[in-house]
Amino acid sequence: MFFVSAWRSGGYSNVTGRGYGFRFSNKMHLLLPEGTLQLWLPALGRWESIKVAVSRCPEIRSKFIGQQIIADGKVPWPKKQPPFYVMVRRDYAKFELLPRTDPVYGSMARFAAPKNAPRWL
Repeated sequence: MFFVSAWRSGGYSNVTGRGYGFRFSNKMHLLLPEGTLQLWLPALGRWESIKVAVSRCPEIRSKFIGQQIIADGKVPWPKKQPPFYVMVRRDYAKFELLPRTDPVYGSMARFAAPKNAPRWL
């Protein structure tokens, strides 16, 4: 299970969903499989393939993620208060996206990957 926050680049679009993604806490993104993963987006009602470049940055970006965030009514969000989601692993490279409904207390740092954790967790 991964706790992620919504993220947007400087060139985002509230119409197409371009420029949105998810940011992972600390080194959690290193636990994702590199390449392509399948993400179930409930608002869109389908699985979407999303490219992941683990070594580059702690975000995954996709217009489909943006469309999900927009469909959830989370756009726009207050500065420094992005919405949070939970990604639940269903298979090695398959994840289901769930909105996080409980309030966020403090930093996401408590969800950091343990040292020497295998990449497939």
